[in-house]
Amino acid sequence: MLMKMFDFAVTLFATGFFLGIGAYFGVSFIFCIKEIISTGRWLWKNR
Repeated sequence: MLMKMFDFAVTLFATGFFLGIGAYFGVSFIFCIKEIISTGRWLWKNR
């Protein structure tokens, strides 16, 4: 019974961990794209 609980906890932790990393990288990536787009527009206007 204890091993089942431990297994469940580890699975839950791993899932949360990977989701957290995925969300972090996804948000960073989106911000990166936004920055590139805004910089590109600015350069286009001020060329």
